[in-house]
Amino acid sequence: MAALPEERLTAGKPFQFTTLDFFGPFPIKDLEKRRRTLKCWGVVYTCRASRAVALYACPGYDADSFLATQTKFAAVYGEPEKCYADYGTQILAGANRLESTTGTGAKKTQWVFTATGCKGRNGAAEVTIRSARRTLARVLEKGGKYMDFHEVNATLKRVGEILNRRLLMLEGGQDDQYYAITAADL
Repeated sequence: MAALPEERLTAGKPFQFTTLDFFGPFPIKDLEKRRRTLKCWGVVYTCRASRAVALYACPGYDADSFLATQTKFAAVYGEPEKCYADYGTQILAGANRLESTTGTGAKKTQWVFTATGCKGRNGAAEVTIRSARRTLARVLEKGGKYMDFHEVNATLKRVGEILNRRLLMLEGGQDDQYYAITAADL
């Protein structure tokens, strides 16, 4: 087995080293014209050290929509030191625009992209997407009724909370008592 990457072993703040990826699309109803359906995507952020998860709804599959979602993420968790992502055109364009607009002295994110066609190398995000899809499949289209963008975003937040409660390890105590440790505990 190969040695673990340094960021998996480095203690730091959550999402200091992050993996991200898009998933979807999901059909949603338009807020203005209720009979019309649109598409929205999910963006999954996974902390490489603690495996904590943050899920956001993204209204489009373009650089502007990605930048808006990245700004929401950074407002809550701060700018990641290093961010791993697939070689998607919207992510690449968004990362380039972020680097060009970052002010002097501001902390810049180092972007690391997987090779084209090698989405399996973005493993932490892919595993999280698989877990999130299982939960979302039962919720998003129940009864043939589509949700709007805000409902999908709230649902993704709830799914992220559920995924952050998954067991990472058991810690043994006295008298054969065990305590579950989850990403939410960290």
